[in-house]
Amino acid sequence: MEGIHPAQGSLKWYIDNTLQPNLTDSLTWSQNFAAGNYAIKMSVLFEDETTKTYEGTLKIATCEVAFYVNNVHYESLGDTLFCNKNVYFKADIEGLSQETGSLKWYIGGIEYEEARDRLEWNREFETGTYPIEMWVRYENGKEETLSGILKMEVFWIKMRNVRY
Repeated sequence: MEGIHPAQGSLKWYIDNTLQPNLTDSLTWSQNFAAGNYAIKMSVLFEDETTKTYEGTLKIATCEVAFYVNNVHYESLGDTLFCNKNVYFKADIEGLSQETGSLKWYIGGIEYEEARDRLEWNREFETGTYPIEMWVRYENGKEETLSGILKMEVFWIKMRNVRY
């Protein structure tokens, strides 16, 4: 900031309209916040005796994420064998960015474009092992990838002329 009045108290900070005396005249500061929205205001007295106020909203998200395959948590996928060809996926995400392309799913390292930006989707699989990844971009710009291994053992029994 250029042109700030040299007098003490020329730069004041407010969080949720409450003056923060410990931040007075601080050009930079840091503070831990719990998840939620906070009104941040900075009031500046300039050398020409004018005052300008700058306001914004600080949004803190918990950024928690998980995905489920047929209601099995992604961390337990390696311990589960699926037999039905049709597999249902569901993402549980807090703080997901609303920008297009903020949620991507990968099967075997290749993006499954039909599921892009979808929290729920399903697809048929054949017998095999499939690395599954879910990539997420949060509102705060942070990115994260979760992964698991989908094990499929699809079998069908066709019976003819069964007699008792």
